[in-house]
Amino acid sequence: MALDTTYTSPTYDSFFTVAEMDDYVQAVKFQQGGDQKWLALSETDKEILTKSAVSYINGLTWEGTQNVDIVVLTMLWPRDPYGTVTPDEIGYAMACYMLRTINVGSTSNAAIGAIKKKKVAGVEVEYETGGAIAAATQIHVLSCAEQYAELYLIPLRLSGGIGGVGLGKRP
Repeated sequence: MALDTTYTSPTYDSFFTVAEMDDYVQAVKFQQGGDQKWLALSETDKEILTKSAVSYINGLTWEGTQNVDIVVLTMLWPRDPYGTVTPDEIGYAMACYMLRTINVGSTSNAAIGAIKKKKVAGVEVEYETGGAIAAATQIHVLSCAEQYAELYLIPLRLSGGIGGVGLGKRP
């Protein structure tokens, strides 16, 4: 089940390889509770978490436009005007998400493409589907991810309208 990182491929499913994600995890491990659980995972489990992190990244609102050569339209990187390479900051943001998932065991259901349960390395996690727990976890992951990817994220905006003021969508 090797990851396909070629953005012009019809089976493109990841921005980075597992080996590349190992490096990104090393860079953010102290902010997200360490990397021991990540290091203990099998290659297959790392691929599953990497794909889950891709879903998280694809759920955020990014600056620029999707590269016109991407065949799998749900994949949002690489983006124009940033070229044909997904920036390292996106890898760091994915690592934040993955370490938070395996070290805390919870992420919002929306962030992982509506997966309700997942079993990785003998640990089964049932994800929160809404409410305060999901929102709080999402904020924590987003703050770590924003530290690295803020240059590429569309800023949070206030929007007025009938009935009051609301926040713009993100994520």
